[in-house]
Amino acid sequence: MEPLNVNEVAARIKAVVTRPNPVLFAGAGVGRRVGLPDWGRYIEHLAAACDTHGDPTSAAVIRDRASRGNLLGAATVFKTSDRIPEGERWKLLAQPFNVSFSQDLLERLEPLVNSGFTAIVTTNYDHSLHDARAQATRAWFSPVERHDKTLRGATFRRDFFIARIHGRVDLPTTMVVDTQDYAVVETEDEYLDFLLDVLKFRTCLFVGFSFLDPAISLILKIYETKFGPTFEALHAALVPADAEALPARLRSLNIEVIPYSAADDHVDLWRGLRQFADERRASPDAARPTLIPPTGGSLHRFMAFAYAQVQAATKRHPIATLVQDGIVAAAVAGQESAEVTESSITEIIRPMLRLSEEETSRIVSQSLTRLAASGHVSLRDGMVVRLKTPTNVFDSHLTTLAEGAADRARVREHVAAGENELAGLKRTIEDALLSRAWDLAAHYAGSAAGYGADVRQAMDRIVAFRMSATPERARHTFSRAVVDLFMTPDDNEAKLLTTLSRAAFGLQLISATPRQALFRKFALPQRLYLDSNILMPTIIAGHPLRPVYLDILSRLSEAASKADAPLEIVVSQQFLNEVVTHRSRARDLVGELGLEDPDRLSKHVLFYDAINTNVFVGAYATSIGRERNLVPFDRFLLGAAPYTTEAELAVYVKGCGIQAIEIRPSAHHEAIYFEVYNRLLSGYESPFDGTLNKVRVLVKHEAEQLAQLRVDAERGHRSVFVTADAQLRRILQQDSQFHDLAGTTVSQIGLVALVDVMVGLEADDRALARLVWVAPFSDEQQALFEYFVRLGLRDYQEGMALEMQEAAQMVAEQGSVEAAEQNINILGRKDEDIAATAKFLDRYQDKFFKNWREAIERRERQNRR
Repeated sequence: MEPLNVNEVAARIKAVVTRPNPVLFAGAGVGRRVGLPDWGRYIEHLAAACDTHGDPTSAAVIRDRASRGNLLGAATVFKTSDRIPEGERWKLLAQPFNVSFSQDLLERLEPLVNSGFTAIVTTNYDHSLHDARAQATRAWFSPVERHDKTLRGATFRRDFFIARIHGRVDLPTTMVVDTQDYAVVETEDEYLDFLLDVLKFRTCLFVGFSFLDPAISLILKIYETKFGPTFEALHAALVPADAEALPARLRSLNIEVIPYSAADDHVDLWRGLRQFADERRASPDAARPTLIPPTGGSLHRFMAFAYAQVQAATKRHPIATLVQDGIVAAAVAGQESAEVTESSITEIIRPMLRLSEEETSRIVSQSLTRLAASGHVSLRDGMVVRLKTPTNVFDSHLTTLAEGAADRARVREHVAAGENELAGLKRTIEDALLSRAWDLAAHYAGSAAGYGADVRQAMDRIVAFRMSATPERARHTFSRAVVDLFMTPDDNEAKLLTTLSRAAFGLQLISATPRQALFRKFALPQRLYLDSNILMPTIIAGHPLRPVYLDILSRLSEAASKADAPLEIVVSQQFLNEVVTHRSRARDLVGELGLEDPDRLSKHVLFYDAINTNVFVGAYATSIGRERNLVPFDRFLLGAAPYTTEAELAVYVKGCGIQAIEIRPSAHHEAIYFEVYNRLLSGYESPFDGTLNKVRVLVKHEAEQLAQLRVDAERGHRSVFVTADAQLRRILQQDSQFHDLAGTTVSQIGLVALVDVMVGLEADDRALARLVWVAPFSDEQQALFEYFVRLGLRDYQEGMALEMQEAAQMVAEQGSVEAAEQNINILGRKDEDIAATAKFLDRYQDKFFKNWREAIERRERQNRR
């Protein structure tokens, strides 16, 4: 092959990185850049170790196998050498990679770690890429590792991560180095689901692999087996121009080859990477890479049938089962003949699921049995006879939601939707549902620290794609209208959104992680710990999320009872203090802001929403709105939260089926606690986290709870901790020493998804829709704009929407600037922030109505001319 020059290499790298969801796939050659050994030098290190420990026979066999290219067999000999003590053998296995790197060395990797990739996947064992990324960006990122529960959910991560899929030097027993290790990794569901999803859904750029590298051989073998002979994805690989066998192998798998000169230790490769990185940083259009979840292709084809199964289910079933049947029903319905073979259905579904023929056949057989029982097909002699096609209500229900969004656009901003806009809104809503379902799957898999991408920003992107022919101003209007639909649906819309969200969640889960979703044997937890931020909405009468929390806890308890494995729902004693304190603060907040006044309470909820303010205030506002009878706040508390001390609260939660327990630390528990506490403190104080430090007493409470999780695990108890604290979950994911705890800690959304996967969901539609869609604002100006629009709609007059929008935009822009100048945290959750924001909004409310009135008067004067 003729090598490309440096400029051409940089241009080809840019072409790859600008494709959807680019991923760097790094091999041993990347490690060489910072002085680490390639496979040849590593195997010689193992042989020399055998010589040192008096095992020359093993050393000779290792060198012989290496000379014949059998690197895995050579490593196998080392791992079976009985002359080397067990502990020393593991230490020696990791020793060449267990080194520290200078800043100068790490700078050599900067073009790789900070060049627009959404993730880095590596078969290397060292931490040079992690250190280089931290040095280059000073930003938090997710470490993903084999065998510590993080690989399971990495598929669903939107944020940047580095995944060491073949193990890590920190834990030598995870390192994939010999024949047996490679055989084992090919059977691991989490490994296969992650690797195959990356190869199917993301654009990979392979760097640092040679034909002798056994890691690339394994990956290419799996890729060919699961996706061949037709390959939908187009990947790329940077390969030395003098390589002989590897380029042909890559091209046969639809991987384009970018040849470069290997002279002077691959200097042209690194110059090309550096040139691309420098050009990208200098470009004003260089955006932070963000993963875009899959929404089209096979997902679109199967969505209608998955929804039909979920919508028509007369009994509660796990969501994966319903969607699995929908996928099979879609394959049956897609055949021209009403009579087909079961094996033909298997072949249709197998490429989507990336399963073996045997695995897919098992899935198809299970679903066909259920579809036959429901009268959709009949089965005889290996043939499948289609009796009826599931009613396609998907399109009509999308139309209903699209019309709801169109109505909001007309009322809110006086923008009408024509036929093309309605069609665009339908596709927008479908994409939004699938995108949000990706976030739900991330929470279920324990890989989401927050709500995923900002709902409003994501909607802007989807609308821009689906309604590209619509003028930009109108697109923003329709984007805001769809967000409003999702966040404030009426009863019918909430029901449709709930069922559609479930179908989309199940479809994303099965598509991305088919082995884990379809074959995993789920075990119900034995003990469910609730954080105070989950306990409060669960026990406070009137809170808008209470129905869904009570329902999912009831269903888990019911399922556990049927399985003869009773479930304990508990709250640790230390969290009761937080609840009582929160109740006291609510009384102060109501008094300071005058929230017993109906108008002030209404405006407070208009800005914060009932689920994003103090939980007691949110429950109060919801109850008042439902009963249309304003009562003093203290009287409301007597009925909804009749406790003022921790002892009274403990009795109250027991009546709700929740046991308050005191964690009594033994000496062993205490040692675990101090270790967890100190690491948590470091996490909250880390410059990479970018969040405010937490009050130490709250960190102490969290450490006590997390320590108890570890004690439970040591005792063989299956415990899960549910918390809405995204900051805490992010720290658990960031620190590899916490990954065991991250795997047993889920968000409130993750709990909902867990119940749907295990036993099926049948929760209150409105509450569930709010839980899934109502997310805090991340942009102050947008929050102010939405507030003033909603405020204006209370006094809305037909024909004045345009002026209202202009007035809202004007005061939002002015207000965000003034708030910054006065250090007012508009989106802050602390009591002092809320109080300052309330006074600020009162002042700007007058400006909004004044500007609106003046805009109307200007238009009226123009109309009279």
